[in-house]
Amino acid sequence: MASDLSVTRRDSGRCDRYGGGAAGRDYYRCFGTQATDGHVFVFDPCFAGSAGTSAVLACPTDPTARQVVSFRATSVDTSTPGWTARRPWAMQLASGQVCTFVSAAWSGLGPYGCQPFSGSPTTADCREPQAGEPWWTASCQARLSDTAPFAPQTVRRVWF
Repeated sequence: MASDLSVTRRDSGRCDRYGGGAAGRDYYRCFGTQATDGHVFVFDPCFAGSAGTSAVLACPTDPTARQVVSFRATSVDTSTPGWTARRPWAMQLASGQVCTFVSAAWSGLGPYGCQPFSGSPTTADCREPQAGEPWWTASCQARLSDTAPFAPQTVRRVWF
């Protein structure tokens, strides 16, 4: 794991491979320990280093910070083929709000869920960001609803 990362938590459990980012690097969705309330901690995405999933994976909690969860995979499901196209795992909108890819069923919405944001306006979720000049853009909803319209938003930054 890179020395400039700050580990905020350590966990372990099973992981599923689901896609690819920069330099052919796979993304993993990992399921950690169970909390006393029965909730299972999900870390998405997680990244393997040069030693692959036999070493600790790094699961960023916020792409704007260098903080990660250190995750040891006890098993890895690689039955799903990785994506052939690069897909950003996170993006930051012009407002500063961060949206991360969620590898889950969205019933036609998403697949980028946006983190709570203290600024205004707040976005609920977005579709895949599109490269463009001079800025990337993404279609986003102001509130999570099957009927809420998607409107274009300027994307400040993407992470692969």
